[in-house]
Amino acid sequence: MSTVRMSAALAGVLVLAGVVSCSPLRLLEPKQKLLSRVRLEGVKQADAERIAALYQQKPNTSFPLPKLAIYQLGRTIYNQERLKAKLTRIQQEFDERLQAARPDSVKVGRLLARREKRTSRLQRTIDKGNAIMRIGEPPVVYDSALTRKTVEQIGIFLKSKGFSAAG
Repeated sequence: MSTVRMSAALAGVLVLAGVVSCSPLRLLEPKQKLLSRVRLEGVKQADAERIAALYQQKPNTSFPLPKLAIYQLGRTIYNQERLKAKLTRIQQEFDERLQAARPDSVKVGRLLARREKRTSRLQRTIDKGNAIMRIGEPPVVYDSALTRKTVEQIGIFLKSKGFSAAG
């Protein structure tokens, strides 16, 4: 019976450690805040769905999967400098192989196609993150300038719908 309790306690500790290590707050700078929800207040008669389309920032989703935690997991193994060095190395390698294969146009065509495939895949990983990061979603940091822009656009929308006191 004690081994069952020990294994249950160990499993609980591991789950707790996993949850704590996936804290989205670790991705933020000291004065940044995570945008967890957007709430519209004071607008009762207007179409809330059309107004929601005007939001400049959308909060991170949490259901059905914690996409922020998935993104963070991918970020722990992501190394952009290493990928850039690998991309440079591959481009140099293919340039050398292309110089060696110059008289044979068929071989050059195949090498160009292979170089394009490998470099575009690496460039996508550099630009958008690794596959795990692309499954998840990056943290949305609260931006007061975007909030002001959203308020302005909602005011313009409401005035266009006949709400003269808007804004």
